[in-house]
Amino acid sequence: MNSSNTTSKERSMTSGYGLIQAFYWMAYAASTSYTSIYLLDAGFSNTQIGILIATVSLISACLQPMVASYADKPTSPSLKFIVPACSAIFTTLAAILILSGKRFAVVILLCYGGLIMLNQLLMPLISALGMEPINQGKKLNFGLARGCGSIAYAIATSILGIMVTQYGTVTAPIGAILFSLVLILVVRRFPFEKAVVDDTKTKQQASVLDNLKYFFDHYRSFCFVLVGYGFICSCHMLLNNFIYQILSTIGGNSANAGTAMSIAAMSELPTMFFFVYLLKKASAATWYKISTVFFVIKAIASYFAPNVLSFYGVQMLACGAWALIAVASVYYVNAEMEKQDAVKGQACMTMAFTLGNVVSALIGGPMIDLWGIKTLLIFATVMGTIGMVIVWSNINKKH
Repeated sequence: MNSSNTTSKERSMTSGYGLIQAFYWMAYAASTSYTSIYLLDAGFSNTQIGILIATVSLISACLQPMVASYADKPTSPSLKFIVPACSAIFTTLAAILILSGKRFAVVILLCYGGLIMLNQLLMPLISALGMEPINQGKKLNFGLARGCGSIAYAIATSILGIMVTQYGTVTAPIGAILFSLVLILVVRRFPFEKAVVDDTKTKQQASVLDNLKYFFDHYRSFCFVLVGYGFICSCHMLLNNFIYQILSTIGGNSANAGTAMSIAAMSELPTMFFFVYLLKKASAATWYKISTVFFVIKAIASYFAPNVLSFYGVQMLACGAWALIAVASVYYVNAEMEKQDAVKGQACMTMAFTLGNVVSALIGGPMIDLWGIKTLLIFATVMGTIGMVIVWSNINKKH
């Protein structure tokens, strides 16, 4: 009876968190993943799109540690309130974007910039929602739940790719609104309990942990891994943010872009679903290292892809690239951080992801306009290689 109840609770926690991951990534797909397609249709250039993504990402990178520090405080509201609040703002901005009808450039930039920023701010909070129950000894299969996010992302990108082609880019923010509203509901229903942290210890460390020098001394190897992760994410986002432009040079369109993103997402599923079993074979740090190799291979393969079909094949390398690092990094951070820094640790990883996105956005757009896609893919390969070397050199070191 007790065993049956435990299994039932584990399934309930995993399915509930799986729904959170699913609707977060569907909202992400409908907004951030369609940034280039939407803004190009609205009359913006690749360079302008790059500047927007970079600017918003820099703001997000500055806000992420602040939001995480606030969420980590014993006196702050639960993530069950913080996440829905951010999602409600996200929904409002998407609605304003639709109502503006692409008539006002400033409104488009502000609203779309806000959507991108909120997606980035939500990422570590969503991860923390899943890791905290695990830290409390509750049964939750994070990899399986994260895989639900990839399934949902694949479905959303595929359907949106067709919808955008047939009915126009306005279908993307409409989808973002629907997915975000459901996200609010499933988060509110999730049985999350905020961790009870030693308030005295938190107060003693609060002024010190906010000091970058102390953080570097206390988590030195982790900080170097963050730098490497930033380079890896820059490689990833150069391929992901400009996937429509890459496909355009080999005969593809927005529908092909949606299909390519869905193939990548579906390819991630086996890795995410069975990551708990992979952890029995090697540590999260080891799988983290292996994933960086796949990113470099994927960038090189993208360069040599001669047509849409072959590019679809390249997308399947996501099984060892993003799928592996997306889950391994969360477990790695959870192992590295002390309890009172749980959300901060996830936020630091997302901040590195965001800064990598800044580099790709600032350089990617102008690079395409000036020198073309092939140069972009070479640069992505270089960034991935640098990141791989840094991660392999530091991830197994002690603090």
